[in-house]
Amino acid sequence: MKKIFIISASLRGGGAERVSLNLYDYFSSIGEKVELVIFQKDGAYLDLIDDQKITFLNKNSARSALPNLIKLIKANPESIFLSTKREINIVMGIAKFFSWKKNVKLIFREVNPLVYYNFFQKLISLIFVKFSYSFSTHIIANSTGTKKSLLVNHICKESKVTVIGNPVLSKEVIESNPFEKELVIDDENTIICAGRLEKQKNFQLAIDIVHALNSSQINKKFKMIIYGMGSEREKLEKYIEKKGLIKTVSMPGFSFDLLEDIKPGSLFLLTSSFEGFGNVIVEALFCGLPICAKYSDGGVEDILKNRDFVKVIDSPNDNPNDFLDGILELSEINLTASKKDEIRELSLNYSIEIIGKKYLDRITSV
Repeated sequence: MKKIFIISASLRGGGAERVSLNLYDYFSSIGEKVELVIFQKDGAYLDLIDDQKITFLNKNSARSALPNLIKLIKANPESIFLSTKREINIVMGIAKFFSWKKNVKLIFREVNPLVYYNFFQKLISLIFVKFSYSFSTHIIANSTGTKKSLLVNHICKESKVTVIGNPVLSKEVIESNPFEKELVIDDENTIICAGRLEKQKNFQLAIDIVHALNSSQINKKFKMIIYGMGSEREKLEKYIEKKGLIKTVSMPGFSFDLLEDIKPGSLFLLTSSFEGFGNVIVEALFCGLPICAKYSDGGVEDILKNRDFVKVIDSPNDNPNDFLDGILELSEINLTASKKDEIRELSLNYSIEIIGKKYLDRITSV
């Protein structure tokens, strides 16, 4: 039985960090030899750690951890190394090169399509990505859109990539959260948003949408709650104030119990400019929330199927008016327990057990 090392940046509240923990928990639960290697000992998920098979490198970045990773590979040439996001993948590829361990099994998890904001950034990044990814044994893309991006940018051959969604829902969560027959339904038309407060998540568009809804000639008003932390918090707070929405839009921060917090909402809104997978999509579906999502090539396309409780909006220019009819239609759905169960059904393919087994089968067979 080969040991599995899962390499993660930190324990902050992002989707990649949550996936690392979920895979670690699954491998541990079935008796696999597994160790979690984390660069920084910080983040919202620290309180969830109670196991000793975790190594903290106390490094501020993947680049500064390079000497440690070279030593780790040299000391464990027969192990499997699962790297969990692109900046770590790049450094792990370089670490394998300098370790001179050509046969070590190095699995990269690719979490987002390759998106760049200028030509110079794209050129430099692609040079490093192509070099490092050439040392990977296999790549697991979290959606067909993410895989397509790797192929379009000629990062690797198609035979080197497998699409596996994210492990989101634990068995305990699924079994302990039935819908009550007498549901408490939010009668205030509350739109739920969640994610890191970063440019990619495009929360300014979400704010514009609720402003447009409440400015239109309809006989209902909407509130919005945005869960998450990130570098754009102050900017978004100022924008909310500028739009006169202080009493309409709230940002309570990171939620340690997101499923419980979003459950009473009326619907979920996803406005990301791009989304490799989108754990929050699965979580919102599990809570029985109708979903309105901006189209992007990734998890939105893979997870959200054509249902009466799903609206996928193609809005390349981020026009808030494009979303109004879809949101109004979703807000009219009668969210009975049976309806919520129907919505939840889409999420159950992404349990930790189902996805964890797919990961284990793939990384042990290549």
